[in-house]
Amino acid sequence: MAETTFLAAEFGANPSTDNEVSPQLWHACFDAFPLQLCILDETSTICAVNRAWQLACQQGMQYAPNLVLGCNFLAQLAATHTDVISSTNAEQLRQEIRAIQHGERDHAELDITNISSAKVHWFRFRLSKLQVATNTCSGDKLLVCVDEITDRKLEQEAQQAAALVYQYSDQAIMVTDNQARIIAVNPGYTHLTGYQAADVLGKNPSAFSSDRQSKDFYRLMWHTLNTTGSWQGEIWNRKKDGSEFAEWITINAIYTQDADGQPEVERYVALFSDITEQKRASESNWRQANFDPLTALPNRRLMLDRLETELRKAQRHQRLIAVLFIDLDHFKEVNDQLGHAMGDVLLIETARRLLENVRESDTVARLGGDEFIIILGDFHLDNNAATGMPQNGREESAIGNSVEHIAQNILRALRAPFQLGTQTAHVSCSIGIALFPDNGQTTEQLLESADQAMYEAKHAGKNCYCFRSKPSVPAT
Repeated sequence: MAETTFLAAEFGANPSTDNEVSPQLWHACFDAFPLQLCILDETSTICAVNRAWQLACQQGMQYAPNLVLGCNFLAQLAATHTDVISSTNAEQLRQEIRAIQHGERDHAELDITNISSAKVHWFRFRLSKLQVATNTCSGDKLLVCVDEITDRKLEQEAQQAAALVYQYSDQAIMVTDNQARIIAVNPGYTHLTGYQAADVLGKNPSAFSSDRQSKDFYRLMWHTLNTTGSWQGEIWNRKKDGSEFAEWITINAIYTQDADGQPEVERYVALFSDITEQKRASESNWRQANFDPLTALPNRRLMLDRLETELRKAQRHQRLIAVLFIDLDHFKEVNDQLGHAMGDVLLIETARRLLENVRESDTVARLGGDEFIIILGDFHLDNNAATGMPQNGREESAIGNSVEHIAQNILRALRAPFQLGTQTAHVSCSIGIALFPDNGQTTEQLLESADQAMYEAKHAGKNCYCFRSKPSVPAT
């Protein structure tokens, strides 16, 4: 070891005549050496220490206090080891010292830990045999060099832990260079995507895209990543078997410094997991919460949300909205005579007919029972509309996609016979119509106005539609 060479002159060995290094210089090197050094004689007595060792003694050595000049190293270690280092470490150190003193080996190295403080400290002991003779030490000597390696150990342990995470993580991990070429993937990546490392190394991750995201999506993603150093979100990609899957991905940029000391991207590290099943479950829960299970139409909850959205748009752009409240006529008789199962079939067919007579942008919802709501936006009215007078479905006034035309078509569609198994049923409907802003400014006001107008249509003889004659509340 290097320490053996420069310490020889200090203890009377002749330095190389070629180098002609004085004992004083060797002594200065020994004393100035940054690591803790001490020399043990054949009895394990400390016969020389350097300045770093002395300073460690003054500050209280964390591996064995009071290892001062003149004390017996092994005796002091035995007296104090249970307080500062484990008995295993102490025994290992004692055995290595004895092995060198007995000529079994010339040097040894071992790491020990301090157990007396809240924070673990690591020390590396290097032991070397010395052949020197001095006035203070005679016979074979042993050099002890101590280096605190706590930071290195912690970094090493962190790297080992990171390697374990990389190797055994359920998450897929992908590393690319600064040009987004894949340079490493972990087993989790292979398990999730089906791609082996050999399939993807050197390729751009875009090769496995599902094409669900637009170029603008990726442009914004890269802008955020290169501006802030990280990005996370949902992306749809494709597995090796061709199936698409949703992943929740976090991407971090790893920086280094360029020649001018400025940060530049060296790597990108992406961690992602498959969230396809979670999304399906979430979508299923959302549908259950927002759609009628019988007709698959929006339920009251979703209808209110959509009506609120239409109101905001109408207020912002000064547009009109119509709310149609539809109640089936004679549905109870069908239910009583043919049974609830046939009643359900009639409701399903009613929903289909309603959808056929509105635009794709309109909303058809089922409130429950035989009541339905239609929300119409962006329409125009006939000249005789909104008079409050009942309008019979047989009196057509077909002007484009006006609310009256839609109401008349609905009346006609629901008057047509319903084939329910081997039976034929005949129903009709009563429709109440409320307008924004004339009949209400809020969802509650519009629905109440449409409900009242529907009852006016019922009282007018059914099978007709009626506009709400007066606002439910004064317009604001």
